[in-house]
Amino acid sequence: MEIDFCNKECCLELEKAIKKIDVEQTVNLLDELKRRVEITYRTRIIATNRLRDKNTEYKRLNIYYSVLVTGGSILTIGMQTKNSQIPASNIVLMFSIVLTYFMFYTSEQNLQERAYKMEETFKGLDKLRNKISIMLEYNKLDITEEMCKKLYKEYEAILASIENHEEIDYYMYKLDCLKKEHISDDKKEEYSETKGKVKKYTQWKSRKIFLKYFIPTVVMIMLILPSIGL
Repeated sequence: MEIDFCNKECCLELEKAIKKIDVEQTVNLLDELKRRVEITYRTRIIATNRLRDKNTEYKRLNIYYSVLVTGGSILTIGMQTKNSQIPASNIVLMFSIVLTYFMFYTSEQNLQERAYKMEETFKGLDKLRNKISIMLEYNKLDITEEMCKKLYKEYEAILASIENHEEIDYYMYKLDCLKKEHISDDKKEEYSETKGKVKKYTQWKSRKIFLKYFIPTVVMIMLILPSIGL
């Protein structure tokens, strides 16, 4: 029986080529997953810091508003209404009610708890990232599609376990990455756009904080002082 060695060799070469393509595809899938895990890990750190900063901001506002209401109460003790139709005591009571609602609103945000829960996912993401790195470094040729699917499911489970980060967290991460690397001509527009978005967010955040202190103070002064004849 005659054996066609030429065709056999062709088959072996084809098999090798197919296997090579499969390995390249799975490696590309893992490289993409590793990139996503890295981005998620870094943006979650930024999101955690943002939530903690917001929690600190609310605590300071609660203290300031409490001092403001207490100061108004002390100022109106024994004072009678003179130039205003609204009694000073009623104005202070109104601010006290608003303060109570604000404190209830801030406590309902659960910012500290949300930051803690988000921080818990760091270990899972770091473990997954290390697992992918080891596979790409030492077991590249043995990676199968099933392995990739399992790792992707693990990543999806981590994402589903906690709230997602906000868009601004990603832009902050992106800006930080662009600053660290040399900005080429084709990335200058991307850098300017990202920087502009982060700057706009930072400026608006500062303005909101200022208004949260300024507006209640001005309203309190405008309502109380006329009512006590000052």
